[in-house]
Amino acid sequence: MGRPWATAVAPFAALAFALLPARVMAQEQPAPALSPAAPPGTKPPAAASPAPDAEKKPDAPAPAAAPEPPPPPPAPPPPPAPAAEPPPATPDRPLLTKDAVAEPGYLPGYRLVPSLGMPPFAPRVGALPGGLTPGFSAPMPPNDWTFQWTGFMNVTAQFGINERAGTADGQRELVFHVPPQVIDEYQSFVGTSTMPGSWIQMNFRYGNRDVTTNLTLSTWNPSQPTTFYQLGSQGFVNNAYLTYNIPAIGKLRLRANIGYFFYNYGNLGQYTAGMYQMPYVGGARGVGGLVVSEYPLTPELSLYVEEGFMGNRNGRSPAGTAPANPNNSVDPVFPASFVQHLHVGIARKTDYTLKVALHWLWNFAQDDRVQFDVNGNPLPDNMVTRGIDESHVPDGRIHVLGIDGSLAHPIYGLLALGASHTNAHNAWPLRGLLTFGAT
Repeated sequence: MGRPWATAVAPFAALAFALLPARVMAQEQPAPALSPAAPPGTKPPAAASPAPDAEKKPDAPAPAAAPEPPPPPPAPPPPPAPAAEPPPATPDRPLLTKDAVAEPGYLPGYRLVPSLGMPPFAPRVGALPGGLTPGFSAPMPPNDWTFQWTGFMNVTAQFGINERAGTADGQRELVFHVPPQVIDEYQSFVGTSTMPGSWIQMNFRYGNRDVTTNLTLSTWNPSQPTTFYQLGSQGFVNNAYLTYNIPAIGKLRLRANIGYFFYNYGNLGQYTAGMYQMPYVGGARGVGGLVVSEYPLTPELSLYVEEGFMGNRNGRSPAGTAPANPNNSVDPVFPASFVQHLHVGIARKTDYTLKVALHWLWNFAQDDRVQFDVNGNPLPDNMVTRGIDESHVPDGRIHVLGIDGSLAHPIYGLLALGASHTNAHNAWPLRGLLTFGAT
């Protein structure tokens, strides 16, 4: 291994040697040569005794000592330490150019692929007093298999106060009415939500980001248990369907619902049907499927297309069934009905959200079984049901065309308009399509 001090000492030793006087250099004796080492076991030779004359001679003068080498020059100062670099400046966050939240969580009303109608998990309730609508939780599909439970409850205390027209002994002039007597009909075209109805709903979800199972239990009559006279008051299983989040195809996003569910269109509220509790266009309900697609035309403008097909909930009851309260008054005279619907709309999302949609719904039935009894014999006309000829049940048709638009602003609120046109022929036996009003 090399000695690093030799590099620094050699120049100074050479300089000192050059400065010695010639006399000192002449008196300097060479160093005696080293004798070879004796082999092991050999005694060293005895030292020779000095000659007698040599003892009488004075000692020779000792050579002059070499001067000490000059001190090394001071080491140069170490280079200054580099200045510490300032921390990098935090870059400004880029402005969002589109409404795309990867993990929305509990963000009311947000869906990556929004629909043109009111989804099944939204309760069928009207707006609160003043026309305000709450934001019902938008379900967030997690990556792992997860069970989720959410619910909604809107219970109203309904009573009215009036004066008795004529009093007698033991009667007071002040009277109370429960429910109140108002000129209104809950969830119908003539309803004005003067007397808000009750609605309780529980939503159950199990699945992951790709597929989820959805189940909804609901009722509009929570004040008393159901009886065999009021089976319809307990909606019970109101929705039971699967949701598939189909992988995106380029910019195209797809979602599909398959099962039993309902979808309302022409909703004038931000999250519900609005103040009057019913959609202006109509609602499709039954067993089938719905495909929702979104395609962004620009960072702010998107095109939406929805297409669905479903059959009515109960199909056609078996021949020979007697309508009664325990079986929800099903009648074999009603044929199996189907609903086909298509919706196209655009949405622009900036500081405000503008949405415009066109709707087409078609409800039809073509069933020959309604004219035969349990033995296959043609049915005679029942003279009690004057509006129905059981011996000749024509194929029914209902066509609905609608348009609706809304402008939502975080400060100025919501402005929504809608209109629809319904054309019906022999529509009395049809089921599966709800139309609350049209021209």
